[in-house]
Amino acid sequence: MKCIWIINQFAGTPQSGWGERHFFLSKPALEAGYRVIIISSGNNHMFDRPAVMTGLFTYQVYEGIEYFWVNIPKYNPQNYTRFLAMFYFAISIFLLPLHTKKIGKPDYLLLSSMSMFPFPVLVFLKRYFNSRKLVFEVRDLWPLTPLHLMGYSSRNPMIWFLSKLEKYCYRKADAVISLFEESCEYINKITGVPEKFHWIPNGISLDFLKQSKSNGRSLNIRIPKNRLIVCYTGTLGFANALDPLFELIADQQDLSDQVFFLIVGDGYKKNNYETQVLGIKNVLFTGKLKKEEVPLVLEMSDVCFISWHKSPLYHHGVSANKYFDYLGSGKPILSAQEGINDPVKKSGAGLVVKNESVDIANGLRKFIKMGKSERDKLGEMGRNYVIKNHIYDDLGLKLIDVLTKF
Repeated sequence: MKCIWIINQFAGTPQSGWGERHFFLSKPALEAGYRVIIISSGNNHMFDRPAVMTGLFTYQVYEGIEYFWVNIPKYNPQNYTRFLAMFYFAISIFLLPLHTKKIGKPDYLLLSSMSMFPFPVLVFLKRYFNSRKLVFEVRDLWPLTPLHLMGYSSRNPMIWFLSKLEKYCYRKADAVISLFEESCEYINKITGVPEKFHWIPNGISLDFLKQSKSNGRSLNIRIPKNRLIVCYTGTLGFANALDPLFELIADQQDLSDQVFFLIVGDGYKKNNYETQVLGIKNVLFTGKLKKEEVPLVLEMSDVCFISWHKSPLYHHGVSANKYFDYLGSGKPILSAQEGINDPVKKSGAGLVVKNESVDIANGLRKFIKMGKSERDKLGEMGRNYVIKNHIYDDLGLKLIDVLTKF
């Protein structure tokens, strides 16, 4: 039985509350007779429910997919200790040859960023195990993210190091998978080998599609009738570019009696946003919900919202998980962004406006004028698009091709 190792510091199970991508992508490989080992840090800061671990490594099987959890030291995701945890995880990968009785020897290796730090270790392990292929998966374009979004200088020592490491990963990998279709030009310029590039975006599972209707289930969330219910799900942080939305909520004018805002999620800016709209009655913060509850809250909604910063970074593409949750629910989307060829543009499943409070308000007015039947047509276009292009079973077959074909 051929063995695949997937190394992703933030990969989880559907119970973890984060990082299910590789679990779902691995299902077709498992059904095709491959053995899949996902190597991840079981106690990373993205998980709602950390893995139960004993010692440095813990072995677990979840619905046939094998996990080998690395127990990393506690760290603060907001400071330098986050990078120290990444180095710790990378160094731990060196010890995997001591555990081949449990996890087998890899015929195929895949590293998913971020973090890129284990990649040099995997170059060594590929030779050590005489593995057939080493694949690098790009989920974040480094160092473009800190350069464009956070204002770091290209002369910053960490940025310089990340830039060199990124180029090393692209060039040494036998194949490169990107979540961003439009990043091919950027990556191909570095590798010089366009055949290396493969696009495998995020998606949704068939189970999520089946759950997209409540079938009698309900949440203890009270929302008014006869208003346009606008829902945002996800993190409330800087990268999510939500300031213009909350500027609108704070000063709605004519929309206050026509719209109700449902904010689902958590994040370090949540308290600030709650304070900003304190006393406003047509907004509700639910906090973070379980993954299985997301379809229920989307069914309550009329329009879903997503926003991005204006940045050349996103001209290389976007693949946020919430797109596919929204599309799979059959709801139209208001995408607040500029110059991004996102799934809303590709599917025609909504409206695209600039991420400014005035433009968001105008977009909502257009949705109100449409009426429910026209909004439903947009939502159906999105649902058809996601079924055709973003079902994990189909994407998992693409992953098998990338890993095993030469």
